[in-house]
Amino acid sequence: MMESDRRGSNRRTAAVLNVVFGGVGALVVGLLGAVLGRSWVAACIGVVLGAAGAGAVIVWSDRLVLRVSRAHPLDQAEHPHYANLVEGLCTTWGVAPPELYVIEDRNPNGFVSCHRSGRSSLAMTTGLLRKLERIELEGVLSQAIGQIRLGDAELATTTATTVAFPMLASDVLLRQNWLSSHRKLGRHEQPGPGIIAAFPALFLLPLTPLSAWLTRRIVGEHRPTVADQSAVRATRYPPGLARALEKLASEEHTVRSASRATAHMWLLNPLSSDPEERLDRLNEAFSTHPPIEERIAALREF
Repeated sequence: MMESDRRGSNRRTAAVLNVVFGGVGALVVGLLGAVLGRSWVAACIGVVLGAAGAGAVIVWSDRLVLRVSRAHPLDQAEHPHYANLVEGLCTTWGVAPPELYVIEDRNPNGFVSCHRSGRSSLAMTTGLLRKLERIELEGVLSQAIGQIRLGDAELATTTATTVAFPMLASDVLLRQNWLSSHRKLGRHEQPGPGIIAAFPALFLLPLTPLSAWLTRRIVGEHRPTVADQSAVRATRYPPGLARALEKLASEEHTVRSASRATAHMWLLNPLSSDPEERLDRLNEAFSTHPPIEERIAALREF
């Protein structure tokens, strides 16, 4: 598929997802209003509130992903090579420079997010920025910026906040519940917000398998491979990205702040995948990444 065709297809799919998500949000909250309020007025109010809520998620989709991932703006004094490489690669790719973020995690990984308006962001872990050599980091950053140019980043971000919204919401609510679980309830204390938040998360959990299946269908498993090949066309040095992937393959790349809803956006699968752990086996259902060995082999043959 030509670059322009791929970009156009991704943007059209993202637009359809936004429209469907807005409609479903308005319908669901409208039905809840009708059931609870038992009147057409309550139903209409529910539709308006549902549409407004869905619209807010759509407008701030990229910001929501960054917040869930606990990314913070880059301090250029700490990682000057990060900003310098991105500036040069954006000139090569012909795209507007994205906002740069850092995630405090020792394991190497990262992702790119993009909004329909053209606003984009790169978020890399401190582990990736510290462990990769300059030529290796250039390959990784080129892969991320290429996703912006091809529209892959916009589609991935939109998918995370629309199709995968049940996973995103349940992960956020359950994480909040976990953070508050260490607080012991005294005789006169009321349940904290985290404990209360666990209840709606339980209603969202049954929807996560469907969200995972739809995410895999929309994003596809070949997106990282296509992005890898596009990256080396820009850098004209396939060994750089191949060496980066080889180094990352030998490292633990699980990220604590990653959500199942955003797993497909990351350079490598950020979810824990210990086959001995039952919950980790479930994480495999949310992975859209091809085996890293296949990606390396494809780059070696490029």
